[in-house]
Amino acid sequence: MSSQFVIRVELVESPGPDDMRISPRMANLLERAAEVGRKHTGQPLVGTETVLRALSEEPDGIAGQVLQELGVRKKTIRRLDEILSDPSYSPGVTKTGI
Repeated sequence: MSSQFVIRVELVESPGPDDMRISPRMANLLERAAEVGRKHTGQPLVGTETVLRALSEEPDGIAGQVLQELGVRKKTIRRLDEILSDPSYSPGVTKTGI
C-alpha cells in the first residue's frame, strides 16, 4: 500500500444559489447512491453510507482508487450492506458495536 497520497485542489469561484451544477460523473454517483439506498431501505436514500458504498464500486475513479489503497475491500462492502439492510437502520444514528 502506498504511504503517500497526492491531493489536488482546484479553487474556483463559488456558484451563486441559482447556478448549482454538478458534473455528470457526480450525478451518476448520486444516482447510484440513491439506488443503493433504495435497495436496502426501500427509499432513495443518499447519505454517507450509500455514497461510500457507491464509491467503492467505482475502481476507475480517484475516490475508488483511494478507498482501495486504504484497504476498503469486499469485507467492508459486505459490512456496509449488512448495516444498510438492518431493519433497525436509521440514517445518521450510530449504534454501539456497529
